[in-house]
Amino acid sequence: MNDRCRICTTNDLDRLAAEIAEKMWAYAAKGTGDDAPFEKAGAHWEITFRQYARAFIDVVRSSHG
Repeated sequence: MNDRCRICTTNDLDRLAAEIAEKMWAYAAKGTGDDAPFEKAGAHWEITFRQYARAFIDVVRSSHG
């Protein structure tokens, strides 16, 4: 059994970051009354959330060696 997660094993960091960014957007929007989907967030927010997602991936990877 492989005990490594997708974050540690993916070869497509851009795709993973995009998926995480979309989930982070949905999580951040909960309870705000703004239910705009991620693809309608606008370029600024898409870039910002993808950068945060990529930083998250880097932090997780560095903490797992």
